[in-house]
Order: sequence, then C-alpha cells, then structure tokens
Amino acid sequence: MKMKINKYLLSTLTILSGITLLLGSCKKNLPDNRLSIANDSQYTQFFYQPTLGRNTLFTNNFTYGNSSRPLDFKIVNMRTFGGEPAPELTKLYPVKVWKTAYDGTEKSLAEIEAKRVIENHALFEVRPHSGEFLMWAEANSNMIKAQPDSGYVFDVEMSNTGGRKYFQNMRLSPLRERPYEPSPLDPITGQGISTSISPSSMFITGQRTGQSLTSNDVRIVFNKLPKGLPGYSGHSISFKFIDTLAQTIDPNKFALTD
Repeated sequence: MKMKINKYLLSTLTILSGITLLLGSCKKNLPDNRLSIANDSQYTQFFYQPTLGRNTLFTNNFTYGNSSRPLDFKIVNMRTFGGEPAPELTKLYPVKVWKTAYDGTEKSLAEIEAKRVIENHALFEVRPHSGEFLMWAEANSNMIKAQPDSGYVFDVEMSNTGGRKYFQNMRLSPLRERPYEPSPLDPITGQGISTSISPSSMFITGQRTGQSLTSNDVRIVFNKLPKGLPGYSGHSISFKFIDTLAQTIDPNKFALTD
C-alpha cells in the first residue's frame, strides 16, 4: 500500500511539473498588448487654403474613430502638384512661437515680443498628436507657390504601436497675403480689386437724415505711410473721418460708438 501511494504521488508531481512548464511556455509566448489602428479614423478635410503671411491653424479636421491613442502624425512625400520635390516646405525656418498667451493687456510692442520665442519649424506642418495642420506666418508668396498655381500634394502617416495608416494625395493651395480683413486685395491674384472696402457690419445713424446707415454707405481706405516721415515711428495708426462732401468729421461725434 505504501509503494502504491508513492507511485501515485510521483505520477501526480510529474503531471503538475508538466503543467507548470506548459503554462510557463504559454505565458512567455503571449503577444504584447498592442494599440490598434481603426479603419474609421479619417481626415474630414483634404483640401487646405491657408492665407500666407499669417498663422493659420486648421482644427477639427480629423476623427479618431476607434483607433487607440496616443497617435503620431507626420507629413510625408511633400511635393508640387506636378510631382517635383518641394524643399521650401520640408526645410526648417525660424518662426515666432507664442510661449505665453496674448491677452490684450500688453502696453508695448516689447511686452508682446517678450511672449514669443524663435524656433525652427517647417512652414507647413502637422501637429504630431492631433493631426491638425499649421501654416506659419513666415511663409510668403515669394517662396511658397500660391494660387492661381495648383500648389502642393502631400501624404500623412498616422501610427501607433499597433501599426500605421496613410492618407494620400492631400492638397495644399495657399492664398496670397492680405494684411487685414476685409481686404480690397484679390486672394488669388494679390491685386487690388477696389480702392476701398466696406465694414462687415455697422450701427450708425446719419446726422442729417436721422436714418440708419448700411455697410454700403461707408467706404474705408487704408494708406500705409512710408517710413522716414517726420513724427512717424512706423508703429502707429491714425483715423480720419470725412463726409460725402469730403469735409472732415470731428472724431468726437463717434465718442459713444462701440
């Protein structure tokens, strides 16, 4: 009886040892916990028309779907519409980056500039974890192809530890510089289409008529003065109001205008 029990214990230990080795082997061969790339992760906008000469950020242009985050994005294969290399959009250039928020309480240009630093960036880039695109203000039509040129074509690589996905043949077709809005400059040709602009909206009553004026009743002209004029520092703005007879209007009449 004692011999039978020992044989039984020996057999049991042998089986348990085999199970332990098997479990250890299975555990060692289990795959890593990897993130996923889903088919429903998509860009909602494939054609981009930033205005040169200003920072333009394109937001809400990507849906994450069921892909695991964090995701990494990068622009690949940037090229002209004709398929040629586009080094002007792949090289790094010094740009001004806000490090502290501009809140309107600044009292001088020096206070504003103190909130910005110089960094090197591609003039058109994708934010690395959101998929948003940014065209920096340092891009201009002397170096970047602007409309009516067909512009550029590029691809975007989206990836995580689970794999990668490509969004191909996205378009970049910049508009020419317009230093202010509304603007009398044509966004495609860059040429003036009128000598003046009208306000977007207004609420002013005519003194003689007592009737409300519409946007079409007002014309606004911008004149940039050349540097070197007496008393001109290059960092000031002046307003002059005239009536339909070209007579000057006292600005104090607009003292209650918001």
